[in-house]
Amino acid sequence: MGVNHLGHFYLTYLLWKLIKTSNPRIINVASEAHRGFGYPKYNAKIDFNDMSYKDSAFKWTFAYTRSKIANILFTRKLQVKMKEKGIKGLTFSLEPGVVTT
Repeated sequence: MGVNHLGHFYLTYLLWKLIKTSNPRIINVASEAHRGFGYPKYNAKIDFNDMSYKDSAFKWTFAYTRSKIANILFTRKLQVKMKEKGIKGLTFSLEPGVVTT
């Protein structure tokens, strides 16, 4: 969560003054893994009561899933906040493996 999401969240926070005065395009790299690697129990779900896996067994796949869900939710919320503040920028989250380049 720290590497895949919180660091990016903090960078956006540090750049907020610049973001407010520009016409930003913010892209966050997500992953199809947010769907839970085939484990329906973990699809699009973050257990905020067990972020450190104290009540459940740690598996890297579930931790990665949570971090990528956080990327997507943050990107969506950031777009809402920018609109509320009158910032005319755009936010995107994407899975690079499905982009035709």
